[in-house]
Amino acid sequence: MDSWVGHMPKGMKLKSDGFASNIYDPNAKFTLKDFCAERSIEYAHMGKPVELATFGDYGLAFRDRMVPELEDKIVVSVERAADGSFLLRLDDGEDVKVRRVVLAIGITHFVHVPDNLSHLPPQFLSHSYNHHDLAAFKGRNVVVLGAGSSAIDMAALLRDVDADVQLVARATSLKFHTAPQPGKRRSWWQRLRHPDSGLGPGMRSRFVQA
Repeated sequence: MDSWVGHMPKGMKLKSDGFASNIYDPNAKFTLKDFCAERSIEYAHMGKPVELATFGDYGLAFRDRMVPELEDKIVVSVERAADGSFLLRLDDGEDVKVRRVVLAIGITHFVHVPDNLSHLPPQFLSHSYNHHDLAAFKGRNVVVLGAGSSAIDMAALLRDVDADVQLVARATSLKFHTAPQPGKRRSWWQRLRHPDSGLGPGMRSRFVQA
């Protein structure tokens, strides 16, 4: 949950609806709906965006409930042993020998800054990944580069903390999710063409889930 809790900007909302924001467990024993009910947090399957803080707290509660034995350590190297197993070296110096390794590294190590901007000092250039609390930008002039949802979110949230923001993009138009429509039930034809799934509505999401 490090990316969600420590690197997404405060105030952000998830693009996925509530029903499509569950962390997977085989028996669906602890869904986002269950978590919100326990904490008296307002929840809706569709139409109400999921707050970043809610999802972060849900992820940590899910971890504590489903995998309480989980250890938070950094793997610094992975080597293949002669017998086909793997030798993992951890940041505390411990070596662990295992038969299988599953990589789920997220976005942490894939921050990209264009080469023609990389010479700028950190006080003038930073990646959105480095900013969780945007309050430090209050009253400052900020240019956000990009046309994706991260850039649009960042520009809007910077404006919320009273920064003077400009969004600069090479795209001729910006694409973003349509506004949620609380309480409005989709027609049977919409549900047929774009069926719901655990990942969200649409044939592609349904196919990926299957």
